[in-house]
Amino acid sequence: MAKGLCGFPSTTKDTTDDFMHRYYGVVQNQRTFADSWRINDTMVNEQLFFQIPIFLTENFKVTEINQTPPLTLDHFCVCGKKETNPLSLDDLNTAQCQLTSTTDYCVESSATIDSRLPTESLNCLASGRIRKRSVSSKSFNRRSIESDDGLEFHPLTYDDDVYSENLTAPAAFKNSWTEENATNTCRESIQNALPSHIYSEYVELSEDEFVESCVLDIMATGDTTYIVDTIDAMATIILVELSRNEYIHIKNMTEGNQTVLDYITGFLCPNNCNDNGNCVSGVCACYKGYMGDSCAEQTSSPPSDTSLPNDGLCSISTKSCITTNVYGNFQSTTVWYKKRSFQITENGTVYTSGNETATAEYRHLFMVTVPLKISRRKRSTESMHSPEGYEISLSNDGSNFGESFNMIVYDENCFTCNSTSVTCVALERCKQSNKDDNNKIYVTIGVALGVVLAIILIVLVVIIYRVKHTKSLKRINAEKEEKNGRQSMFEKLENHADENRSRTPVELFKVK
Repeated sequence: MAKGLCGFPSTTKDTTDDFMHRYYGVVQNQRTFADSWRINDTMVNEQLFFQIPIFLTENFKVTEINQTPPLTLDHFCVCGKKETNPLSLDDLNTAQCQLTSTTDYCVESSATIDSRLPTESLNCLASGRIRKRSVSSKSFNRRSIESDDGLEFHPLTYDDDVYSENLTAPAAFKNSWTEENATNTCRESIQNALPSHIYSEYVELSEDEFVESCVLDIMATGDTTYIVDTIDAMATIILVELSRNEYIHIKNMTEGNQTVLDYITGFLCPNNCNDNGNCVSGVCACYKGYMGDSCAEQTSSPPSDTSLPNDGLCSISTKSCITTNVYGNFQSTTVWYKKRSFQITENGTVYTSGNETATAEYRHLFMVTVPLKISRRKRSTESMHSPEGYEISLSNDGSNFGESFNMIVYDENCFTCNSTSVTCVALERCKQSNKDDNNKIYVTIGVALGVVLAIILIVLVVIIYRVKHTKSLKRINAEKEEKNGRQSMFEKLENHADENRSRTPVELFKVK
């Protein structure tokens, strides 16, 4: 048996148990049901309307199951063999445990048939060790405050009359509308958009309820602005009801290979796609050059209602400022951007790059993301701390761009900027800081030059010393060689004299 916030599902579509009170179970009054689930300011553990909800900061501990023999657990199981009859369990011979992966087959099963719905209880053997990942606070992937992807956060607030029981009585018809022509207009619009046989034969849907709602809208606004919304709501309910009907999923039409569902949903597109696309399962597949839910808009029209977060200002002291989100109405999933960078100086704006065109990152119907960093960007000769910016425009076809808007990247500690006038004013503390920085730079340069000069002097002294030392060594060696030469000559004379003394006069005469 299943149950949930919206009661108990049943094959008989019983609506008497559709509202489950937070504390008291089934209630009949929808206001009582809604109020019981309303989150107020005191429910801090349930609120999601904070930048970082409290429950994300809590630490959770999950124990690991490790038992021998393996623990026998009950699981929800996927049938191993498709049953031939939704109300019969005779063909359920085997079943596999877990919804997402195949594990051991169940060895025991017991079936119980409820008066309304069949249920299956299976005991599966959990093989081996069951590991559960810790869900401590560290496992949550929180967005850093430095991220450019963060959206402008506005806390939820309730109007003073949120709990008021006094309902304002509807005003009378205006702009020449009457109840009769409003009723006729609403009924004709619904019947022209949605063939009556669809919701009369296949879906139990009351046309009169939607006509009544449409008439009240005309009474409140004095025009037919919300007729399209009424038709869309009706088509959505029809699609939901049809998707629950297994019969029309599998039964083919007498001609062709369409199922009944394909045939019926081919009539449920908004305004029949305005003849600018094909209706497939209630969704328009637009022809080339058209876009939107009903293919009513041309891709040559640029995105509308575009704007930037924080009025187009991004401070590098709090964000990385390498991307920016752009808000708007994006009917196409392919959105082009064109941008060029500039730098804001005391003399005005100086463009530092040409136009760059590429596709933006489509996030959803109301937001895309544009990168800000431009490769090979030229820098101004002004101070590196000067604010810089980007001129951005968007297109749905890459050719027809809308009006441009400006994004300024700056340091809020040094400047105050305005993206509308594209101007920035330096703060006094920034000017003084720049002077101090310049003085520090000059001092650093002076010290560096002094160190360099000292090194050069040391090198020169070393070179001079080495040169003098080399010359001194050469002189000493020369003196030694000269001295050695004189000593060698003297020794030769000495030896010659000794030899002469040992000879006879006759020998001496012969030698001479």
